[in-house]
Amino acid sequence: MRGLIVKDLLSLLRQMKSIIIIILGLIVISFINKDYSLIAFVVPFFLVMTIVTTFSYDEFNKFDSYCNTLPVSRKNIVMSKYALVLIGNVLSVLVGLLVSFIVYLIDPSIKLEEFIAMIVGGVFGINLVISFLIPFFYKYGVQKGRIMFFALIILVVTIFTIIIKKVNGINAFLNNVLNDLNSVSVVSFIMIIILFMLFLLYISYRVSYYVYKNKEF
Repeated sequence: MRGLIVKDLLSLLRQMKSIIIIILGLIVISFINKDYSLIAFVVPFFLVMTIVTTFSYDEFNKFDSYCNTLPVSRKNIVMSKYALVLIGNVLSVLVGLLVSFIVYLIDPSIKLEEFIAMIVGGVFGINLVISFLIPFFYKYGVQKGRIMFFALIILVVTIFTIIIKKVNGINAFLNNVLNDLNSVSVVSFIMIIILFMLFLLYISYRVSYYVYKNKEF
């Protein structure tokens, strides 16, 4: 599995230079505008979503057909992708923490704990997308998987919007949930987000492995 992770990391190195330049540019814009919320989402977005491109590389080079001729289990093949996601998460949080401390040194008026919570929330948001996206990639391929995923998102959003408008009391329930979240401490909120994120990735991994182990190449 280590070799599979190294393979993906090496393939990502080719685009890391441009990604770093984009991230630095957006960070500079955030400092100029004094709107640091952008940083919380830009860093995890580019560091984690680039992992999705490894699926495109694998599909283009027909890597799965080749890899399944090697003495590597399908379980390890799938697990290596999720290990790569976790590596991206760790890097995102570390870079986010570094940037947050720099922001705090420049502008001590910001609330450091809330800024860190925002970064963790950004990482969670990206992982929420990835947790649903990867099983679609394994089932339908990269291009069809994206189409199926976004079609599902549109369907879910439409149904959710209809439920909010039609079901009595749903708005009050959502407001109560938000009020309960506001009463939770920042540290507790971060821990809840991390645990829920790991749970989502685990469920996503189980679904992906089930799809992949039954797939023919």
